[in-house]
Amino acid sequence: MSALILLNMFVFVISTDDSINDQYSGLFYIVEGVTSVLFLIDYVCRVIVITEHKHFSDPVWGRINYLLTPIAVVDAISTFPFFLEIIFSTNLPLTTPLRLFRLTRILKTETVSDAISSAWRVIVFNKDILVVALILCLILTLITSTLLYYFQPKHKGHQEFESIPATIFLSVLMLTGQGGPDGDLPWYTKVSQPSEKPQLILWNLSRGKSPF
Repeated sequence: MSALILLNMFVFVISTDDSINDQYSGLFYIVEGVTSVLFLIDYVCRVIVITEHKHFSDPVWGRINYLLTPIAVVDAISTFPFFLEIIFSTNLPLTTPLRLFRLTRILKTETVSDAISSAWRVIVFNKDILVVALILCLILTLITSTLLYYFQPKHKGHQEFESIPATIFLSVLMLTGQGGPDGDLPWYTKVSQPSEKPQLILWNLSRGKSPF
């Protein structure tokens, strides 16, 4: 089932490329139809046998309660778009994005479920360390943003420094190595008149000469 889900998602992703979709639209439709039928069979079978579960043992209300569970709702949303488009004979604009919910089904496979459980145990067992790390990050961000606010450039009029909440944004960008809001080093960290020596070194290297 995991391979089927991944195949369906792969087809969905590459079908958004018009050049590929124009060439293989027929194949994509077949894959979509086959996988949707298999998903529907899986959905119906689970509804039929769900009464074996002690929490849904009632033949009527047990199935209704199961259909209202989050996982069943997600399965329904991810299964029915293809058939709704067939019934209404049109490509409904809201049904295609709903197919992304099929990816959540992979979480129910044994391998992925075990991996998620292991990751969750690691988070739980190391929660104290993670909390301390988060607090240190917040303190460092607050200190940096406060320094930026009080040691802002002499000439005013820059919105980046109008308040500490504003400098928090700059602080996060700087601490994560992003530079300024546009990804470049902000103007107040650049040298106003850079030396020509770096350009001269690069020129000499390109000419096969000594850089110095």
